[in-house]
Amino acid sequence: MATALADGLDRTDSDYVIIGLTSSGALDTRFASGGKLVVDLNQSGDNPRAVLVQSDGKVVVTGYSSSGGVVRPVLIRLSSNGVLDASFGDRGVATDTVLPGVAESYSVVRQGGDYVLAGYGRGADPNEKVDMVVYRFHGDGKRDQSFGSDGLTRVDVAGEDDRARNVIVLPDNRLLVAGSGKRTTSDIDGMLVLLDGNGMPVAEFGEGGRLISNLGGPNDSWYALAMTPDDSAIIVTGYMGADATGNDDAVVARIKI
Repeated sequence: MATALADGLDRTDSDYVIIGLTSSGALDTRFASGGKLVVDLNQSGDNPRAVLVQSDGKVVVTGYSSSGGVVRPVLIRLSSNGVLDASFGDRGVATDTVLPGVAESYSVVRQGGDYVLAGYGRGADPNEKVDMVVYRFHGDGKRDQSFGSDGLTRVDVAGEDDRARNVIVLPDNRLLVAGSGKRTTSDIDGMLVLLDGNGMPVAEFGEGGRLISNLGGPNDSWYALAMTPDDSAIIVTGYMGADATGNDDAVVARIKI
């Protein structure tokens, strides 16, 4: 998965590019057209961020695209051989205006037959701080307005920038979101948010559903999540972000939910 400059001398935007590889890492020429599928949404910028392969072989790509000054999340679903799924969204592509300014998608996970996306966004005012946002699309590509509050879970710690980087579904159908939370203008900490299966914060987890951890630096974040094989705990990885004079360090933790 990548981006490529759009075709045409008058085009300066980028398009989604989904690439198929063989088990040895070579280009799979049986996938799409010569191993590559290009999806052009005719918007000012297409930005892929994550890919999901379903148990039935279908491939789901998420990211975000900009049009008319509004950034919207995007889901693209295709078959295992690189053909867009016409039964999903608009000829294989689903999107919606989640917030009036920005709603970026950095991760997608399948929850039953639906898709939960996580990222960050803000309102129409470009000076507004971004918040962690989580939302859900149905299996047909329509956004689920029953999720969270009016179709959106928005996490704002202290009026500063808060971001989601990953989301997983727990065995009991609850959702765990990893990213960062900002209590002050000068300190960003790793943050985990636990939601019930329909996007509402689980109040008894951390502080009202948020577990904020100082990982040792002024610019910390969690990024990846994985369930242990026995489903007893979560392994979470991220980094201790240093200031301009230092180096970032990796951080790994084990958390019981």
